[in-house]
Amino acid sequence: HQSVLREFAQGVPCNVDTGECLDMDHGFKRFIDTVPHLTGLWQTALGKYRLDHSRNLIDSAWQLLQEDARFYDHEPHFLYKRARKAPGLGNEKNVALVVGNLISLYARQGFTTQQAMNGLTRCGAWDDIANYYRRRGIDADQLRLLISQRLVERRLLGKAA
Repeated sequence: HQSVLREFAQGVPCNVDTGECLDMDHGFKRFIDTVPHLTGLWQTALGKYRLDHSRNLIDSAWQLLQEDARFYDHEPHFLYKRARKAPGLGNEKNVALVVGNLISLYARQGFTTQQAMNGLTRCGAWDDIANYYRRRGIDADQLRLLISQRLVERRLLGKAA
């Protein structure tokens, strides 16, 4: 997937032999640019997310796939690292979906605005929720009003989960 390739490009893959480093413009800008790197990316992925047979043994089929699969004859010897998104960044859609789904559930259960706010602050995603609304210029009072309006809307429109 393109977002995964972007994360690998942002992880600055470096050639172990030459010290050459790739960036998005010179390495993974197009899918075709990844062809020489498929073996290294494959091995990195299967090494990072591996299937263990037991606590001390890698599943034999998994190990075969990890070590013996080759996609390109002259692959460069790069060290690949995936740069993940920082928590709370790039997940705006997920935060909006969580808030919307929780409000629908709270509306169905007849929560008051205060109960809904308490539920949101204790749901485990409050830091992301607060940052999401803060970045949009919505303060605590405005958020409370927004939650109140959304609870009423869901009850009136019959969209309470």
